[in-house]
Amino acid sequence: MEDKDLYRILVVGPTGAGKSQFCNFVQRDITNSKNKVGRGLRSCTKGPQSNIFTRNNTNYDFLDSAGSSDSDNDDIKNLNLLIDFIKKKESIDYITLLLKFGEKITNETKKYLETLGKIFTAGEFYTHLCVFFTKFPTKPKKKDRALKDETKKEINEILKEIFHIDKDIQIPDVKVYFIDTEIDEDENTYDEQSQNTIDIMMKQMKLDIKKNNSINTKNFDVTGERIENEKKQIEVLKKQLEEEKLKKEKEEEEKKRVMEEMQKMKEPIIREAQERERKFQEEQRKIDEDAKNRNIEIERLEGKISDNLSIAGNMAKYGAATSASSALSAFFLFTVAEVSTSTGVGSVALNAIAYGLIGGAGVFALAALPLLGAGFYRLKRLAA
Repeated sequence: MEDKDLYRILVVGPTGAGKSQFCNFVQRDITNSKNKVGRGLRSCTKGPQSNIFTRNNTNYDFLDSAGSSDSDNDDIKNLNLLIDFIKKKESIDYITLLLKFGEKITNETKKYLETLGKIFTAGEFYTHLCVFFTKFPTKPKKKDRALKDETKKEINEILKEIFHIDKDIQIPDVKVYFIDTEIDEDENTYDEQSQNTIDIMMKQMKLDIKKNNSINTKNFDVTGERIENEKKQIEVLKKQLEEEKLKKEKEEEEKKRVMEEMQKMKEPIIREAQERERKFQEEQRKIDEDAKNRNIEIERLEGKISDNLSIAGNMAKYGAATSASSALSAFFLFTVAEVSTSTGVGSVALNAIAYGLIGGAGVFALAALPLLGAGFYRLKRLAA
C-alpha cells in the first residue's frame, strides 16, 4: 500500500488535556491562531474542526473534538456532533487520545472512551489508537522518568478494561508517547524533542494503517447500532489470534523437529570424522615409531660398520706388516738354502722376494676382506 494523499487523525480526550494546543503544536503554529487554546477550566472547543496542513511533505487532517467530561455537561451533544462530522469525512486513519501527564483517568473519561469504542467497535478503536501524555517535563527528573514507565504500563491495562479486551489475547499494546506542547516563552519556540516524537508517531501510524487499513465512518450512528457487530468482530479477532498462536506453536515444533533431525544427521558424520582422526593419529604414531626404530637401527649399523672398518684397518696394517715380514723371512730362508746348495746370491734374493710378496699379498687379502664387506654394505644402505 502506497502512502495516502491525506492522513486523517481524530484527536480525543478530556477537557484540559490540551487537544487544541496539540493541533497547533503538530502544525508548528506558535501563534495559537489556528485553534483557540483555553487556559481556564472551561472548554474552548464546542464542536469538531479540521486542521489540514503539510508536514514533511505529507498532508494531514487533525480533527479536533470537544472534550469528554465537558464543562458544559454536553457529552452526548458533542458525541452527536462528532459522529456527524466524521461521517462526512467517510474514513478515519488514526485516533489520538490525549491525557495530561500525572493525572488519573476519571470515570467520565472512561465512559466516554467506552462509548466511542461502541461506535467504532472496541477492537477497531483499539487497533487504530495511540496515546499522548501532554505536560511531560522537557527536563524530566528521576521521579518523572519512574512515573513515565509506570504510566506506560498502566494505560494499556486500563484501555483493555475499558474496551473489554480479554487480557489473555495476545494483542499489541497501543503506542504511548510523552511530549511537552507548551511554547517556550523566552525563545518563542516548541520543544524540538517533542516535535521529533510527533514525527516518530506519524511514521508508526503509516505502518499501522498499512496493516489495519482505515476505518470506514460512513454508516456511524451514535445510538450504537453497530454494537452487535462488536462481539462478532472481537470473536473474529480472538479466532485470528488463536490461529496465529497455533501457527506459531506449529512453526516452533517444526523448527524443533528440524533441529533434532539435523542433530541426528550430524552425529554419524561427527563420529566418522572422529574415527578418521583417531585412525590418522594412530597411523601417524606408527609412522613416527617406525622412523624412530629405523633411526636406531641405522645408528646401530653405522656403529657396527665403524667398528668393522676399524678392525679391517687394523688387519690391513697387520697384513701389510706380516707380508713384509714374510717376504723378509722368505728372503733369508732362500738365501740360506741357496748358500748351502752353492746357488748364486741374485737368484736367491729374487726367489725370496717373490715368495715373500706372494705370502704377504695373501695375508693382506685376508685382512682386507672385512673392509670390503663393510664398504659394500654401506653402499647398499645408502642406495636404499
